[in-house]
Amino acid sequence: MRPVDRTPAPRAYKRYSDSISDLEQCFGKYCSYCERYFPTALEVEHKAPKERFPHLELEWKNFLLACKTCNIIKNDNYHADEHMLWPDKHNTVLVLAYTRDGLVQPACNLGLEVFRRASNLVKLVGLDRHPQQATKRDERWMQREAAWRYAVLLSLRFRSRGVPKCMIQEIVMAAQNIGFFSVWLTVFRDYPNVKRCLISAFPETAKSCFKEDGTPISRPNAVI
Repeated sequence: MRPVDRTPAPRAYKRYSDSISDLEQCFGKYCSYCERYFPTALEVEHKAPKERFPHLELEWKNFLLACKTCNIIKNDNYHADEHMLWPDKHNTVLVLAYTRDGLVQPACNLGLEVFRRASNLVKLVGLDRHPQQATKRDERWMQREAAWRYAVLLSLRFRSRGVPKCMIQEIVMAAQNIGFFSVWLTVFRDYPNVKRCLISAFPETAKSCFKEDGTPISRPNAVI
């Protein structure tokens, strides 16, 4: 899950729905949870549900972008911050592992407390759903698997061509148009020049969460 930096609130809102264009400008047109790209139809997602925390309904710091599937699954589920990890507060790319078959699960090298919080994040929007658990309309795993296959195909072409700059541009454009930032970062984990370009290409990706070569590190002043 891509870690992001939140810009200051652009303005005050009379309705939370008025923030959608500002959120897209800030984070890009990607679901904050499943990472899919949506040119339209993203929704304002309240980290702390507005039904349970009405005083946070219009708070910029409580907003993320979500696709309809992630938003419906999350509904009014909630974990207090001390039991949760958020892409705007932690380096969420460090806590989740992505596999070639479209699975998402907590990374295996986490301490017990961080593992519990990562598990809460996965369960919050059903990122671990696969054919046996997903509904017919939940195609997130299938699209994630397809993105992995395409990324692998481009990585094979990339290696065979001796790392040309034009190929890096093609990889980045494909990632931007498909989404699934973490899939691309995983597939190209051995190529610092590609990782640097991916990190720069996605709006407000938290650069403090990565070394110069694109290796993920803990976010400063955060548990991870």
